[in-house]
Amino acid sequence: MNEKKDPRNKAVFMRFTRHEFEIIEKRFKNSTCRKFSEYGRKILLDQPVTFNHRNASLDEMMVELIQLRNRLNTVADRFEKAFEKLHHINGPDQLPAWISDYESDRKIMLDQIRTIHEYISQTGRKWLQ
Repeated sequence: MNEKKDPRNKAVFMRFTRHEFEIIEKRFKNSTCRKFSEYGRKILLDQPVTFNHRNASLDEMMVELIQLRNRLNTVADRFEKAFEKLHHINGPDQLPAWISDYESDRKIMLDQIRTIHEYISQTGRKWLQ
């Protein structure tokens, strides 16, 4: 259990052009190595390096879903505020203005829900192809 680790007391210094270093750094960032020294050591010692492969279409889908969620949250907040206004109405003369505001917010919310539904349907069709 008490294994003595061989201390790393030897250093290797290398110089790279900016372009070469950018290539190495890009490959390091795509790897699962947490430290640049770990990545360099594995490459120099010809040890296997595991790389992450990102699915670009999935990334695009996530960006779109996040935007849709944010829009839906905004509409939901407006809808909630509309009902707060309803509770603070003092008389029947304020009711027509509230109904008008409510209907416009409702249309916006239904449009957003329709947009989300269409996007989910399109994504589902693409996924099943």
